[in-house]
Formats: sequence, C-alpha cells, structure tokens
Amino acid sequence: MNHEERVSVLFDRYVGALSITMGSRQITVDSLPANTEFLLSGDSEEDLRALWLSSEELDYLIKMIRHILDRMKISEGAREALSRLLPRAEALLDEAKAAR
Repeated sequence: MNHEERVSVLFDRYVGALSITMGSRQITVDSLPANTEFLLSGDSEEDLRALWLSSEELDYLIKMIRHILDRMKISEGAREALSRLLPRAEALLDEAKAAR
C-alpha cells in the first residue's frame, strides 16, 4: 500500500457492514451488530473510542470549548481536559473539511 493512498473506513450500522477502502481495493465485513464499539489504540493505557460528529457539530463544539476556556471559571482538571480536547477537535474539523 502506498502511504499517500487515501484510506477510508465506513460502518453502516443499519446493515451491519464495515467497509475499508484503500484506493481501488475494498474489504467488507458483514453482520456486525449495530452496537459495535470502535477503539483506537494509542500511547496511553486508556481505550480511545471513536466519536462521530458532523462538521457543523464539531464547529459548535470547538466554539463552546473556546468559550468555556476563555470566559468561565472551571476546575483545573476540567481546564486541562478541555485544553487537550480542543486541538483534537480542531484537527478533526480540518480533516472533515479537507475530505469534502
């Protein structure tokens, strides 16, 4: 596989099909339950779960996080969590816009 080749993963929960497309090749797994959980392994011990948001939802979420960080009094733990979340949400929005 060429690392510059576009790869997409689609889960159709209504028919239970998971499709992975790599260029002109496609792999499909059928008969998965609608509540299939998607996890991403990472640097931490925690499981990272997929979050499905539209571009519009991400935009609102980013604005709300910025508002909270800039104008609201919150605990240091909440501030740290939101500060870590903001760049991840911004990157997801950038990716969503680039994919259009």
